[in-house]
Formats: sequence, structure tokens, C-alpha cells
Amino acid sequence: MNICSTSKNRVDALKVLLKHKPPDKLILDGVPPREYVPLLTSSKNNNKDIFDMLIKAGADINIIHSDGSSALHIAIRDNHFDMADAILNYDKIDVNIKDDYSNTALLGAIRKEQLNLVKKIVGKGAVLNNRDQFQMTELMTAVLCKKTEITKYLISAGSDINAKDNEGIAPLMWAARFGKVEEAIILMKAGADKGAQDNKGNTALHYAAENGMDKMITTLIQHGIDKEARNSFGLTSLMVAVTKLHINALSALLDGGASLSTPDINGKTALFRAVADGNVRMTRALLQTAEDRRKEEEDVAAIVAKLKEEDQSLLPYRARQALKKKKVECDQCRSCFCCMPHCVWCTNDPLQLQIIQQRRSKYVCHPRDPVSSNPHVFFDISADGMLLGRIHIELFADLVPRTAECFRRLCIHQDGYGYRDSVFHRIVPEFMCQGGDFICGNKHLMKKVKKIFPHKENFKIPHSGAGVLSVTNQCATHCKVASFFITFVKAPWLDDKHTVFGQVREGLEIITKMAKLGTEDGTPTRKVYISDCGQVISLNQLAEE
Repeated sequence: MNICSTSKNRVDALKVLLKHKPPDKLILDGVPPREYVPLLTSSKNNNKDIFDMLIKAGADINIIHSDGSSALHIAIRDNHFDMADAILNYDKIDVNIKDDYSNTALLGAIRKEQLNLVKKIVGKGAVLNNRDQFQMTELMTAVLCKKTEITKYLISAGSDINAKDNEGIAPLMWAARFGKVEEAIILMKAGADKGAQDNKGNTALHYAAENGMDKMITTLIQHGIDKEARNSFGLTSLMVAVTKLHINALSALLDGGASLSTPDINGKTALFRAVADGNVRMTRALLQTAEDRRKEEEDVAAIVAKLKEEDQSLLPYRARQALKKKKVECDQCRSCFCCMPHCVWCTNDPLQLQIIQQRRSKYVCHPRDPVSSNPHVFFDISADGMLLGRIHIELFADLVPRTAECFRRLCIHQDGYGYRDSVFHRIVPEFMCQGGDFICGNKHLMKKVKKIFPHKENFKIPHSGAGVLSVTNQCATHCKVASFFITFVKAPWLDDKHTVFGQVREGLEIITKMAKLGTEDGTPTRKVYISDCGQVISLNQLAEE
């Protein structure tokens, strides 16, 4: 019956089978654990006639796949929107079924930007303010998709405009974070709380400043947001813009009337931070604004003198020079000060921790020297624009030198191309995640990379557990040039077939998060990609440069 459900030209055969249906419904609905039973198969293949025949024969319209997906989920996920519309015409359809990742059909329709389906699903009794596995509501998802009409409709239908996710981020903060100006205006006109703060005390204005969204900053200030609100670390939005090195955001805040004299919890103003960071442009902008406002600010000479008294504050500007003569390290964790004004490995300030990601340097300092001389690289993993975290990988250059060196070059984009922004196109839970396709159909680049990237250098290292980095085989249909995979479990059946050339040393919990975004057929439920990558170098290596 499954075979008949996969093709429109086998309707007659299905009619014959249905005439001889058994007393129970095993043929129609299958037995647990269910994969693609006839009804789900017809939905997946967009066979509306066969779907209707199966329903009339008694098939359960709300039967679910082993991953929790219903026929409606599958139709929307596979872009069969006419099929989804037809399924919604049946009276017994349950539109509130959640799959194993807490996704409803409504969330799927919003992600696919299908306003008509959204309206029809809500009309069928969909419960609003459901949350997915990241605690994102339908309204938050619509804001991120920048679908203005869907956002307006969800608000009119009764979505909670001040609902927060597990990090305390409300829809207005999501709009500010990604510069969705139209959505922010809609939310504020609908009564969104402009003073709402997340779990770390950040407001929507903090998020706009953190991400350099100058137009968003102007919009928020025009709608009356508090310019002097401070987060849990005592930072105003102006200080965040200075810390993040966003000159346009700084200008927007200054034009909007942000105060120059507000101090943080340590008594340091935005001007103090700009001078401490050695940023001439920001210092000049702040001083010019102070002059225009005819307000007295701290004397720059006095600030410099104060900084000299606190010698450690000067380390960021002379770290590379000092490293050539002596080691400059944090006494607590032995981290060098070359990248941050304060030690990134022992500070609790999340704004400080994110500066390295913002600068997108191809190198990042590691808090301790690697045990071996093998190179280390890092991946920043994101899903649908949300940062899941960073993983550190050791490359076994001592055993597979050619593969390790080629992979390292692609991580730092040494030749002008590499893994940054490439997706993990295949994620299978309890097995592995596969990515690395940055070629995107470029035949010239494909030939170039194919010549230098070895695929079977040797098989000395086994697939001994989670976090093993290995090369895919080019001959497989789902494999790409320079693609790789990271295992979730021990995989001895891959030994002597794939070259292992690395191991995840830090961030296995991020690998676990990625596994939850996979499916049995390997299609990820979210866009999982490498938002940044580079090489991790130790203090000694940096001193030698």
C-alpha cells in the first residue's frame, strides 16, 4: 500500500486493495514505531487523491511519524502548500500536534512565510503562544522571518507581544537584535513593553547597540525607550556600542541624546572605555559630542594618567609588543591579554566574551597551551541565526598531515575561501552531522579544492566515540568536495573507510545540541551552520609571531 501511495498513477491499484481491507487498520496506520505509513507517504509525495481515498477508507488523519510529525507537518516542511491546504479542510484534523522538537504546524507555516496557511491553521483552533525547543513563540519566529503581514496577523489574533524565551528575550528584543525595524514599530504600536529586560538586564536598545543596528536605535529612541537603562553589569547602551566598536550605533545614540556622564558600576564612563580601548574614532566622536553639548567631560590627560596607574588596563594596546619580550598572562587562568581588555576566560561579562566573535579574527587565543604541537581550530555553531556555542577541535597533523593542513587552511580562509557560513546539510541523531559544502556549484572552485583535499590519506585512527572529525567519501551522493562529518557516537563500521583527522576537545555539549536538530533521513529541522571559524593559537605560538 505504501508503493501505491507514492505515485499518482496507481490510484486504481489502491482502490482494489481498499476493497479487501482487513478487519483492523494495520495496513492503513501501521504499527509502532511508525515511519512513513501510507497516509504520511501520500502527504510527503503531494498525492491529494490518494490521501483522500485513505481518509475515506478510515485512515487516522492525525497519525504521526516516529519523529512526531503529522501529515500536516510533512506537507508544510516539504513545501507542498496545496497539500497542506487540502489537509486543513478535513474536520478531524488536529492542528496542535507537536513533533519531537516541539514544533507545531503553525510554526512551520510561519517559517515558510505562508500567510494564508497561518490564517487557516489559526482558524482551525491553533493554540497561540506555543514554544519550540528553544522556547521561541510563533510571534518571535514571525519577527525573525521578517514577515510583516504575519506579525500583524498574529498580534491581532492574540499572540503575547511580551512573551519571553528561556533567556528572557522578548519579541521586541529579537527585532532589535536583527534590525527588523518594521516589526519593531508594529510591536511598539501594539503596546510592547519598551522597558522589558532579559535575564541579564539588557533592553531592546542594548541589543540594537550590541549588533550595530543604528536605524533600529534611532527608531527605538523616537518611540521613547529609556536611553540610560543599565543591564546587570551596569552598562548602558552607549557603553555597549563603545565596547562592540560600532561607530554608527554610537553616533545614533549620541544624536538621540544618550548621556556621556553616566558611569557603570565601576565608575567608568563611555569615554573612559573608548580611551582604554585605544579607539581614536570613538574617542573623537564622544569628545566632539561633549563639545557640542557644551558639557564638561573628564580631561583626556587625566584619564590617560589614571590608566597608567592601573597598568593592567594598558595591556590590550601593547600586548603583542610585550609578548616579544615577556609573557603577559592572567594570573588566574594563564590567558594572554592580546584579544581582550580583560581576560575572556575568567570574566563573567558576556559582552566582553562576545567581542572576539564580533571581530571575526582568524586567530583566537587559547587559555592554555595545547598538550601536543598539533594545530587547534574552532567553529562557532549557529542555528537559524542563534549562536549555539563554540567547539574546539584538535587536528592530528602528526598522523594525517596533509588532511589536517588543508582543513586548517579552509578554517582560516587562507586562500580566500573556506568553511565560514557553510551549512551542516546532513544531521542524523545517534550517528553524525555532516557539513563543509562551501562550493555551492562553483565548478572552478570545486576542481581547485578537489586537487588539494585528500580523502583517503590513511586509516590509522578509529572512530572511537563522540566528537571524532572524519573525511567523507566523494563517491557518495550526499557528500561534497572538502566535506567532513563529526560523530555523535562510536562508529567502528566506518574504520578503514574514512580518514579520521581530528577530535573535538571542547564543546561536546554543542555537538549534543546539534544532534537534537537532526532527523532520521538526515534533513536538519533548522538551518545549522558555521557562523565563524578560525585557528586557536597558544600563548607561546603568539609570542613567536
